Amino acid sequence: MFGSKLGALPEEIVPLLKAAQEAKLQVVGVSFHIGTGAINFHLIQGAIEAAKTTFDFVAQLGLPKMHILDIGGGFTSGLKFTEAASAVKVALQKYFPGELADSSLKIIAEPGYFFANSPFTLATSIIGKRERGDVKEYWINDEVWGSMNILKDDHDEVICTPLTIKNPTCEGLKTWNSIVFGPTCDPNDTVLKGFKLPELDVNDWLVFHNMGAYTSSRGNDFNGFKTSTIPTYSLALMPPLKQEK
Repeated sequence: MFGSKLGALPEEIVPLLKAAQEAKLQVVGVSFHIGTGAINFHLIQGAIEAAKTTFDFVAQLGLPKMHILDIGGGFTSGLKFTEAASAVKVALQKYFPGELADSSLKIIAEPGYFFANSPFTLATSIIGKRERGDVKEYWINDEVWGSMNILKDDHDEVICTPLTIKNPTCEGLKTWNSIVFGPTCDPNDTVLKGFKLPELDVNDWLVFHNMGAYTSSRGNDFNGFKTSTIPTYSLALMPPLKQEK
């Protein structure tokens, strides 16, 4: 995704290193970023392998030894983060065993997505409802041009929890094949499709988890729905009180 605009192609690396050498610039390391929502672990391993190739080119050209490897960001939280971390570890051990052994390599990551994603939850209200055959269709008060913007190009799993007035936990309720639309006139403003939900009514809620990264910050005011006016509430979690004996 980033390669079309940023970075160097494999055949451009040596000419860039030679240009730096002629300009008496010290190249200290390699940086890469495979993209937000880093879930293709083969890309991570491939990028670390390419970085090792660059380190080797530096040695062949007689340049000072590089000592920094920036593996970028985009790492999601939860199980996928654990899998990504495992892929990074395996690749580093394979391609940089000597540097890891003598601690000569400084490894940097940029896990902004990881830290920002999970602390925020988005609560949306059902503002419209329609039934077509066995499919339940709903409209909510946020959209892909607002806080759901990331759904257009991100492959992270959508975690959505229904919250109904009649049965807040929705326990034991039959689920239906459902579609969830945003409020705009754009037919592409589809938040969820083929999603299993219990039957909901207007004023019920859909709660979206892990909505802290690339959500409202990417929203706009399309069709007059202003993302900037969505209120944000802060919740401080207190430790449980000890019961007196």
